[in-house]
Amino acid sequence: MKHTNIQKVQTIIVMLLPLLLYIKTVMYDYALDDALMITSNKFTQEGLRGTKEIFTNDVFAGLFGKGKMLVAGGRYRPLTHFMFALEKELFGFDPHVQHFINILFFVWLSFVVFQFLNFIALKLQWPIFTWNSLPFWATILFIVHPLHTEVVANIKGRDEICSLLFSLIAVLLAWKYIDLKKTSYLVVSFLMYLLALFSKENAIMWLFIFPFLLVITSGGKFDVLRKNILSWVVLFIPALIFVLIRAWVTGGFLPAQPVKELMNNPFVFASKAEELATVFYTWLIYFKLLIFPYPLTHDYYPFHIQITTFANPWTWLAIAISVASVGYFFLNWKKRPWESLGIVIFWGTFIIASNLFFNIGTFMNERFMFAPLLGFSMFIFGITQRFWSKGSGKIVLMILLTANALWAFARMDAWKDNYTLFSTDVKTSYNSAKVNVALAEILLQQADKTTDTIKKKALADTAIFYLNRAGKIYPQYIGVYDLRGKAHFILEKYDRSLQDYLKAIQIAPKRKVLYDNVYYVGLAAMAKRRYDVAKRAFQVLKSLQPDSFRQDYQLCLIYDNLGMHDSAFYFVSRVLQRDSTYAPALNKLGEMYGRVKGDINMAEKYLLKAYALDSTNASVLENLGVVYGLRNQPQRAVHFFLKAYRKNPNNKNVIRNLAISYRNAGKLDSANYYWTLANQQLK
Repeated sequence: MKHTNIQKVQTIIVMLLPLLLYIKTVMYDYALDDALMITSNKFTQEGLRGTKEIFTNDVFAGLFGKGKMLVAGGRYRPLTHFMFALEKELFGFDPHVQHFINILFFVWLSFVVFQFLNFIALKLQWPIFTWNSLPFWATILFIVHPLHTEVVANIKGRDEICSLLFSLIAVLLAWKYIDLKKTSYLVVSFLMYLLALFSKENAIMWLFIFPFLLVITSGGKFDVLRKNILSWVVLFIPALIFVLIRAWVTGGFLPAQPVKELMNNPFVFASKAEELATVFYTWLIYFKLLIFPYPLTHDYYPFHIQITTFANPWTWLAIAISVASVGYFFLNWKKRPWESLGIVIFWGTFIIASNLFFNIGTFMNERFMFAPLLGFSMFIFGITQRFWSKGSGKIVLMILLTANALWAFARMDAWKDNYTLFSTDVKTSYNSAKVNVALAEILLQQADKTTDTIKKKALADTAIFYLNRAGKIYPQYIGVYDLRGKAHFILEKYDRSLQDYLKAIQIAPKRKVLYDNVYYVGLAAMAKRRYDVAKRAFQVLKSLQPDSFRQDYQLCLIYDNLGMHDSAFYFVSRVLQRDSTYAPALNKLGEMYGRVKGDINMAEKYLLKAYALDSTNASVLENLGVVYGLRNQPQRAVHFFLKAYRKNPNNKNVIRNLAISYRNAGKLDSANYYWTLANQQLK
């Protein structure tokens, strides 16, 4: 086959393979961090109207609010965020469209990777567009490697795709300018690199990789840097612009001190030595996944990875491999330039996300291998070229690449939706508090949606299993207690629900929604006559929220039901001291004056005050009907009972009292009608 035909076929393969491999993700839903960037992000929800906020805020602000720095240094990735807002404007929240756009970007990236690697080979004066071509096979491995499934199958992963895509275009054009001297190349390079940086901060590392590309492909001529400084400056200027803008948005040039919360800083309880040892240990896991990508998981949070020390031999193996790769580079960068560039690209793109210099908020993540895998693919095919370029070697090569593609194809099914992802990965990351809590949350969301009581309680029971596991892993994880409180609430275990919510308040006393949850537990317990639980809930709220009177009112109701009328009067009086216009309290006080003390005058006084404030309250209307019935004023009694009936036509007491009042007023036809209605209700 002619070289031109080989070139066309290889290009078609490079562009068709990612499309065929990932096309089924078009049918997937949103998952994982898609909520952060898309479905739950208020800036994205505004479509193009949110553009200003997107470009002037940390990426977390659209979900958690402005001014909240959840991870050290913040995150500023406005370009892909803007893309999501634009897509929302054009298509609404449609995951199928957005998954397809992700695939198209990955196809584009695959093509650019192929062109980039071909350009390196040309610079090294190697033959390209042969079936033994290093650029072709390295690109194929880059496309099919299972570590890429997270980035491509998760819509939010577009930041990684665009960062690498626009970085490679920028570098390639700046590099081509050296040969062709076309000013347009520099202009487009400038713009592309700016887009790369605004996609994700890690693109800045290509500013430092570019000089290595020039020197190594020139055979070690360092003066190539001086002669072609303009090409580097074209990358430096957008990098400087980005750094200044990012500093203005996030509040500083350098990462801030890591947060003191385990889920956003896995080393919070570790010494510096333990932190370093654990960082190196995670590198070994990365190396292993590059060669043998199994098992895969989206979750490496505490404590799927355990804190370790330098006494761990695996830590030293990671250090040895790292040192060996750097040593290989220094010993071979002139005579083995392809592999050496692979090492430069690997470490150049990995080191910023490696936790060595900056705390990235998690032990590790497979998506952090997205760009470094390009360097790995170059290196691995360079050192094995002699083997796989032979006939038997090609068979082994095809088997390995096919195995990678099949595993990637199977693994991407985990990204179908949140339930599938969490229920799949909890089997691998069973010792991660985060994924256990995440799965429990999804189960409780499913419980909220079902009307089948048995299924609802089964889902709550299953959620508790995972929450208990998470609680053992990280006893101070607020999500455990918040969600377990909800699960126990569904199961009507109000004592345990209250216990969990109070523990959550102890951990996060400023989270006001937890106070509301305690209040609802108290109300539900009251409805089930669990007055012990209800009383404790409202008493705790009383101590935590001394300026609020809502719990005083509920305590009044509890003590009244328990027959402790002095306490009931005490608490209703406290409510009215705080707010003399609170109609429910006035109604309750009037009712108790009549029922408990037999003081009809005082009952009427407070009930009329309540009626003046809320003339539609069915309880107030019923109580006034009772008062006027006792006063032997049947016409007025009928007036209020009739209003109460219209508000609540299923209240049997109101219907019966209405019948009695009509009889006392001498309106027997109406009395008989409501007696008949009352008897029907009793049946």
